[in-house]
Amino acid sequence: MSTILFVEDEHASRAVFGEFLRNEGFTVLEAADITEAGDACREVSEPVDLSIIDIKSGMQLAVWRSDTRI
Repeated sequence: MSTILFVEDEHASRAVFGEFLRNEGFTVLEAADITEAGDACREVSEPVDLSIIDIKSGMQLAVWRSDTRI
């Protein structure tokens, strides 16, 4: 089973798309922002196979990554 991280600040969109993806057999980690996304990823042991991130959160992620040494 594949795990998808779905980051979207609109609750209704997260709920609808999250339910759709679960019905298709995916494990879905839902988050409203990058902070929640990081928390969700730390709570699971399996890797995230795909991330779907809205543009606002995607830009926040880019800034976060540029300030973080990996």
